[in-house]
Amino acid sequence: ELSGQETPQEEDRETAGVYFAGTDGAYGASVIVRPDFYEKAVQTVGEDFYILPCSINEVLLVSSNKKGAVKDYEDLVKEMNRTVVDEEEYLSDRLYHYDGRNQIFETAADYEKRIRNIPMMSM
Repeated sequence: ELSGQETPQEEDRETAGVYFAGTDGAYGASVIVRPDFYEKAVQTVGEDFYILPCSINEVLLVSSNKKGAVKDYEDLVKEMNRTVVDEEEYLSDRLYHYDGRNQIFETAADYEKRIRNIPMMSM
């Protein structure tokens, strides 16, 4: 279930993050294995997004429109895991991406490789 979300205003969509957790916060990050989660998340965020696994209890979704921020997000996840997240609540140091157009969940590194290999359409 989606909860604890900040619904971005239209003018804030480019930089907005949307926080998701389970209804009681326990194992809230498990929402990422539910197919209906992605449809709702794309509607809420308004575009494709990066998934920052904060712990087993929560994930943070951030618009993929922010170019050049992937390394910053990866560093943030690793730093949070080292300094804030309890060992028993650790989920992952990896940054993930969801491509809403193609309905692909993948690591951010795989997404970056994939989009570099897509030929640009000529006008």
